Amino acid sequence: MAGRIAPALCAALLLAGAAGCRPAVKTGSMAVYVSPEANNTSPVPVELVVAYDDELVKVLSEMTARDWFRQRAQLRQDNPRGLRTLAWEFVPGQSVPLQPLEVKRRKARGAFVFADFYAPGDHRVRVDPFKRILLTLREDGFSVDPT
Repeated sequence: MAGRIAPALCAALLLAGAAGCRPAVKTGSMAVYVSPEANNTSPVPVELVVAYDDELVKVLSEMTARDWFRQRAQLRQDNPRGLRTLAWEFVPGQSVPLQPLEVKRRKARGAFVFADFYAPGDHRVRVDPFKRILLTLREDGFSVDPT
């Protein structure tokens, strides 16, 4: 039951933030809820990856989170102007209120969230980084919901 209350509370915080001051730079925003059981009670590395090239969007859409975390340094090196990333590490039980996502809108072709879970799976979701989203990290996976 507590797992259901926290996402609802997070969503309410998101809506409350929508009525407050807007950042000077127009960006999307993200709030995060992390289940106490997330990733076998271990931190979860998460990255938002914005691609500014159609070919990179195709490459990213075929990668698993494990692929991304193994190859990200080389992809950044090979595409210094084609990728922008924001990285976090969330711990079980953590909640983060609505925060702006500082990414360039211009010429963005696609964006993905990768979460490095121990459990098998792709752990990749395509997102719109210019809207408000709620990232929910569960025991063995995650979801991204618009708010």
